[in-house]
Amino acid sequence: MTTRKPIEKVHFITTPHGLEFGRVDAAIYSTPPAAFLWLSAHLESKGIECRIQDAYTKMLDLETILKDIEDFQPDVVGLSVFTIVWYDNAYLAAKIKERFPEVLLVMGGYHVNHSYEEVLQCEAVDYCLPLEGETSLAELIECLNAGDDPQKVKGLAWRENGNLVATEPRPPLHDIMTLPRFPYHKLMDHRYVPWCFSHSPKDRFMATITSRGCPNQCVFCDIGRTEGRRFRHFTAQRVADEMEYLHTEFGVNQIEFLDALFTTNNKRVIELCGILKERGLELEWACASAIRFTDNQEMLDAMAETGCKKIFYGVESGNPAILKRVKKLTTDQVRKVIGMTKKAGILSHAAYIFGLPGDTPDTMEDTLAFAKSLNTDTASFSMAIPFKGTELYDLYKDKLISTDYREYQRSAVFKVDEYEPEYLEKMLIKAHKQYYLRIRYILSRLGKIKSWHDLWIHVRIGLGFLLGKIRYKMGSHKED
Repeated sequence: MTTRKPIEKVHFITTPHGLEFGRVDAAIYSTPPAAFLWLSAHLESKGIECRIQDAYTKMLDLETILKDIEDFQPDVVGLSVFTIVWYDNAYLAAKIKERFPEVLLVMGGYHVNHSYEEVLQCEAVDYCLPLEGETSLAELIECLNAGDDPQKVKGLAWRENGNLVATEPRPPLHDIMTLPRFPYHKLMDHRYVPWCFSHSPKDRFMATITSRGCPNQCVFCDIGRTEGRRFRHFTAQRVADEMEYLHTEFGVNQIEFLDALFTTNNKRVIELCGILKERGLELEWACASAIRFTDNQEMLDAMAETGCKKIFYGVESGNPAILKRVKKLTTDQVRKVIGMTKKAGILSHAAYIFGLPGDTPDTMEDTLAFAKSLNTDTASFSMAIPFKGTELYDLYKDKLISTDYREYQRSAVFKVDEYEPEYLEKMLIKAHKQYYLRIRYILSRLGKIKSWHDLWIHVRIGLGFLLGKIRYKMGSHKED
């Protein structure tokens, strides 16, 4: 497959949800597509001009997206695909190819990592980039510009004469410190609304990623399999420099780290906090991590002192047997770390999953009771989703009752002997109602709202829970 002219421009686009049905679904919260920052940084260091259009957050319709492509005139369009919105991406890809047949269309992302054979059944897709795509995409462009055979490039998949071609998998980037500073200016044309901060219109929010890899082995997540279990990270100095740059250049005062497990290296976090304290940066920041990597009061106190406002914890279950089965810690360890986090003055979010291996109605009731007793500042409840590439998929693939990805966040897609699929859906609504409609909880939250804008967001969330319409994991930058 060749292009008619040298590749000089790449256009990355996030896909609006609902696009295949001619609508654009609104999101209460919005998170910058930080993965495109990684890709753009690497490509622009090679002389390739990049544009990032966050069509999902901006709620752009199809014609607006196509007009933006027409204005930029890219040689390559890149889409990042999450499983639950695969059909929207396939629809957008087809429309792009229909309007701009000369444009090379590439796809990456979590769905591509394990389902590139399926993705390539969409005739509009020219190449798939499973696993880490920065180097693969750069080398593909260099290869095509030189007229060479793309089979020389690791980490590629495509169809040739109707046959699937897949090259050797791309190994993880060993030293991510080689990546240049991220081009944040490409995302500064929109004001994002974070899930993790009390936010007003005068606040400026941005998200970034400072590491890859995950040493955990969660049964419902594929990050350890796709990014490797080795934790690769920017130095504390590099992270502090990125934070200061965002603050001084763009007025950003709220930063979320989208790393899977930001506190994996406690020493790095403590060093980062020391640098932030020395520089006197007045920032709020938030992150996600695991209980096992946050059992350090010194680190938590340092984080709080330098502006950390919230930590997302994947607790998953409140039943000891289920926690052991899904390779998590004990309820006592969870209580200890949540208590330490509260002592430091940092807010906690706990995420729980119904329908894990071994779950029964009784164990799920245990989870709900534990969540209410733990009483974290916010909590979310979701149904187990057996995404390809996870251990959960290996366990549930013979129990699937639907392979329609549109159903993956709306309905239970597997059936086990212990309960009917509809039970999970009812449990999800019940859990959110019982957690968020407690008088004690409502009064505590009202005291933390700092603007009418913030109040309106809380009202929208509350109505969504009450009506049973919000059925997803809040802050779900990790579709695993």
